[in-house]
Amino acid sequence: MLEKNKYKNWLLFLLAFFAVNAGCYGEDGITAADFLKLPQGNRATAMGTSFVAFAEGPTSLYWNPAGLATGMFNEGRLVYNDWIEGIYYAYAAYRHRMESGGFGVSVTYLDSGEIVKRDQGREDSGSTYKLQDVAVCVGQGLRVSKYVNAGMCLEFITESADGESINGLAGGLGMQYKKKVNEHYIHTGMSVMNLGTRMGYEDKFPIPAVIRLGIGDELMNERLRGSFETDYYMDGKKMSGGAGMEFRVSPALDLRCGYRFGHRDISIPYGLTAGFGIKYTETVEYNFDYSISSMGDLGIVNRIGFGVKF
Repeated sequence: MLEKNKYKNWLLFLLAFFAVNAGCYGEDGITAADFLKLPQGNRATAMGTSFVAFAEGPTSLYWNPAGLATGMFNEGRLVYNDWIEGIYYAYAAYRHRMESGGFGVSVTYLDSGEIVKRDQGREDSGSTYKLQDVAVCVGQGLRVSKYVNAGMCLEFITESADGESINGLAGGLGMQYKKKVNEHYIHTGMSVMNLGTRMGYEDKFPIPAVIRLGIGDELMNERLRGSFETDYYMDGKKMSGGAGMEFRVSPALDLRCGYRFGHRDISIPYGLTAGFGIKYTETVEYNFDYSISSMGDLGIVNRIGFGVKF
């Protein structure tokens, strides 16, 4: 009881913090720390980034911190993302099992690679610089009841470019509900993420706050999962979403596919996703995940990830 009371006090504090900052959003659609929009976790990206209802394990810190409450094991995840135009980013996260849920920590790192400096005439100046972004997130998930999980997180953000840096603080809240209906397990989820301070070198802009709503269904004795998600970005009042499926071929192999929608000005291949997950279990469980996403005219994004449960 004492632990739950402490959790409620933390929740009230965060709600007050977010309420104070809510006025920062919905102005002109320009945001700082845009790397926070990049999806994390190969399972989620392969399923069209429709993961708020099914979020579990370490990557819950990105999608829905309530998912930290799910799972009977400690788990670590490491993901590498070969993005577009030579940009890459990596994600490392750990979820620690607790009696009433779970605690998690994650680090996101983005590197632009070398960018050529150009003068006013756009001529090569002979020197280069980098853009580097880092976000460190901590959170906790709690099993509120047999059917309901709740969670929260805090995130510390740093962006640096050419020797200058800016910092910010954000947070998120989430809930999940799971209920068996006939032979189906219905999952629903909601999260409000990236609410926090404004950032900027001269002018200040809000962090890309997003509201995620999703629903999922498990069929065939939990071998087949389907999910749908809608995302609402508060800064520019923009909506997008995704739909995805996951099929467990065997205890060692999962196949996934999905589609990310809401980008009307981009050619149709944009948003198609697919991937797979492989498990190997001895005294601990090892995971390898791969996902591929179409960026239309910008090309293909490949992501590889490794995990361990113990």
